[in-house]
Formats: sequence, structure tokens, C-alpha cells
Amino acid sequence: IILLKTVEHFFPAEDRDFVTLCVLVYGTINRALMWTVGCAICSGKAKFSLLINEINVASAVGLFVAFSGDLIGFDLLELYHSKSNPLDFAGTIDKVGMLANPLLLIVAGSSLSKGPKSEDLDAVSIAASSVARLILCVPISFCLLYFSGVLAMTSGSARVLGFVLMVESCMPAAAQLALVAAEGGDASALQNMSSLLFYHSLAAPVTCTIVLGVALQTFTA
Repeated sequence: IILLKTVEHFFPAEDRDFVTLCVLVYGTINRALMWTVGCAICSGKAKFSLLINEINVASAVGLFVAFSGDLIGFDLLELYHSKSNPLDFAGTIDKVGMLANPLLLIVAGSSLSKGPKSEDLDAVSIAASSVARLILCVPISFCLLYFSGVLAMTSGSARVLGFVLMVESCMPAAAQLALVAAEGGDASALQNMSSLLFYHSLAAPVTCTIVLGVALQTFTA
């Protein structure tokens, strides 16, 4: 969200809210996968009960509130932002939500106090993961967008969707995976995932900048 807010002015004003919506929906689906498949990969066993953890429930409730007017015929979002509220609930929740990323980075970073070392991950594994996540996923995503016809579409919503999917294809592994690893119950999984996130984050500024530039040229030109 923070990254896209810096480039949303490249899109027409009527499409900017849809950019944010696409990222939120993508994030909700991504978190559901992280807390099921991701947990199984990190800890070696699936815990589908984690699917209803607080993060996923909050994401689902947030989308329900956003679309409550269409789903139940009553706009909860308007009530939530009402000026007659005795307290600024929206502003308070927004500030609390801004703490999420720093807290996730603290969880991941605390296990790196002795350095980004892992007994289970060697240099080849780390390099393979970094190349696959930050580089190879981009042309795969581009090909899927091409063969699905999204690249040829001229509608604003289709171009926004293509832009979001292409940018997300080069993002490093989510910091939330460190929390998934910790919740999985395997003590070594947190160290392994934190080390992987460290190396992803080193390369991400270069790869993400290039892909962001290509995506803007492709979908906003």
C-alpha cells in the first residue's frame, strides 16, 4: 500500500481507489495462503486452524465492511467514518494498523541478533529462493498476463489489475512469514525464515525498482 501510494498519481483519478482495493484483496488471499500452505512449508505440518487467526479475520471483516452496502444493503463504512462519532475510530484503527509492519520486522529481526545464519539453509538454497521469488516470478507473471489478454485490454480496471499483479510478482517474501514460522511451533523455522527475509530484502530494492518502472511503462503509458 505504501509503495503504491507513491505512484498512484500515474493512474486516472477514477482508478486510484481500485488500485488500493486490488492490493487489499490480493493481500487477503495471500495471507490466507501463508497461514495454511506457508505454515506447512515453514514447520513441516499444516495447521488449518491458523486460517482463522486474528489477521485473517480482521482482513475479512474489513472487506465485509467496505462492501457492506452491496452485501447487506447497509453501508457500515459510512457509519464507521461518521462525523457524529464521539471518538475518531477510523483514525485510531489506522494508526494502530500502521504499527503492523514495524512489529513484524521486530519479530523477524529479533532472531537475527546473531546474524543471518541458518543451520538448514545453505547459500545455494538462499540464492535459489531469492532468484525464484524476485526474478523468475516476474516473467512468469508477465506471460500469464499476456496469455490471459490483460495486456491487450484498454479498460482502466484491467490495467490497474495487471499493474498490481506484476508489481506483486517481484515483492520479497512477506515479513508475516516470520510470524507464521513462529506460530507453526518449529523453533528453527523462525530463524530460517528470518534469514531468508534478510537476503530477499537486500536484493529487493534493485529488482522491485526495475519491475515497478516496467509496470508503470506497460500499464500507464
